[in-house]
Amino acid sequence: MRSFQKGEKEMNKLDRKASALLAKNRRTATHNGRTYIYTVPSPKTYPFQWFWDSCFHAMVYAALGEVEHAKNEMESLLSWQQEDGSIPHVIFWDQSKVRRFPRRWHLLESHGGISSFFPWAPKPKHTALMQPPVLAEALDRIAKAGGDPRWFAEVLPKANRYYQHLLDVRDPDRDGLISIVAPFESGLDYSPAYDPVLNLKPNSPLFVLAFAPRIVTLSNKIRFGNDIPRILAKGRFHVEDVFVNGLLAHNLQILAELNKQAGNPYEHWIASALKTSESLLGKCYDKERRAFFNLSGRNERRFPVLSIHCFIPLLAPYMPVQIARDVIEAHLLNDKEFWPPYPVPSVSMSESSFTAAPRYFLRGDLIWRGGSWVNTNRYCAIILERYGYNGQADFLRRKTRMAFLQNNFREYCNPITGEGYGAENFGWSTLVVDM
Repeated sequence: MRSFQKGEKEMNKLDRKASALLAKNRRTATHNGRTYIYTVPSPKTYPFQWFWDSCFHAMVYAALGEVEHAKNEMESLLSWQQEDGSIPHVIFWDQSKVRRFPRRWHLLESHGGISSFFPWAPKPKHTALMQPPVLAEALDRIAKAGGDPRWFAEVLPKANRYYQHLLDVRDPDRDGLISIVAPFESGLDYSPAYDPVLNLKPNSPLFVLAFAPRIVTLSNKIRFGNDIPRILAKGRFHVEDVFVNGLLAHNLQILAELNKQAGNPYEHWIASALKTSESLLGKCYDKERRAFFNLSGRNERRFPVLSIHCFIPLLAPYMPVQIARDVIEAHLLNDKEFWPPYPVPSVSMSESSFTAAPRYFLRGDLIWRGGSWVNTNRYCAIILERYGYNGQADFLRRKTRMAFLQNNFREYCNPITGEGYGAENFGWSTLVVDM
């Protein structure tokens, strides 16, 4: 990364601001008799440790040359790996902030049934859900920054167990595509890509849009105790998500290279990455619309919503160059869809569900319904550069830096005006230093 050229003085200033923000968000906690250091996404809005946020934080630490902080971030995350290899999407280190009747997540996304809501039940230590599998990217970034081979000898087997768990448990039909069981597992919480699955209309009342994903998580908890195999067999929300699977294929290829460098067997991970890539292309690509779409349900119904989902499969290895260029030119670089003044919006401007500014319900905003985000912009820049659109990739990097520096690392921004919204001092927005 960091391929976009800026003046040394300006880049040093950017690095210092990013480093200071992450330092402000760092926390310490004890688990199994050992003290760990982790970084919260935003002290006020997101006071716990999130899986993919921590992976992004580690990437930034590595880019800044703060390799020990990057390693600490991964160690704290991996310390909660479960016996089956899974890693929770949220770790509730600070139990004082866990609410019995959640406004956002706490008990809804934890293990156990309705009895866990009772006042005498112990508070959960973590959730039962997943987030996008970007762990290998974080480890690779640390390796490129000079990570200790002895450290990798300890953490790489844990990463292997994590990805094998996803392939074993999350892919019941063995087609190489893993499934999510709630919109929050993709990290794109209220994305309109899930509206058809939830039987929602773009003009649905705000309280309906806000509560529909929560009803899914409530059903998963009460009916199935958030037991993933049971939900995949009988639950109402079962989506082979192209955003998640594009990142999976990308990370499996990286995992193969990490294992190869470590002298471990790696062919299995190459074969897995190829299988996921082939299924994305064979099952999820719409030739007429020139876009990738999610598959819903055990009958794999395709819902053609133009969102940021459509591009992430282009990160997968073995993607035909012409198809990638068709998707990029038809949609990503289309100024009526995904190329406004501050690209890339999380929903096409041509979709009736698109909104440049946030829509609020109670104290929360319905995120991922049109705003631009640093992490997805970073992926889109990688995609553009991979397929020869170097000038557009540099433009995207420049506009992303401009927007998120002027709004002081807010959570996301208005794709038309660049105005910042959402959480303040948001950790992964510091990814602008690694674009």
